[in-house]
Amino acid sequence: MMQYIHDHYTEEITLEMIASSASISKSGALHLFQSGIHISPVAYLIQYRLSQAAEQLCKTQKPVASIAEETGFTSSGYFCRKFRQYYHMSPNAYRRKKA
Repeated sequence: MMQYIHDHYTEEITLEMIASSASISKSGALHLFQSGIHISPVAYLIQYRLSQAAEQLCKTQKPVASIAEETGFTSSGYFCRKFRQYYHMSPNAYRRKKA
């Protein structure tokens, strides 16, 4: 399931899609993630997208909105909120700090 997320994080992904990639139920997927890495599949997806976005912020000069879209976020506002929650700074501040 994690490999499915890594391969498809730029696309719209649902819990059902993640579960079906391993031929298990949604509740089975939730249980496996919770018992294995202590977060939900959707939370893992968001964290993975954020890590990919952070890498792009460091390695490219692409606009934040483009990076948000390329890493699977449908809204740059939502992306910025989640980025700030996870990294405790804005995407632009992260880019400046890592430069």
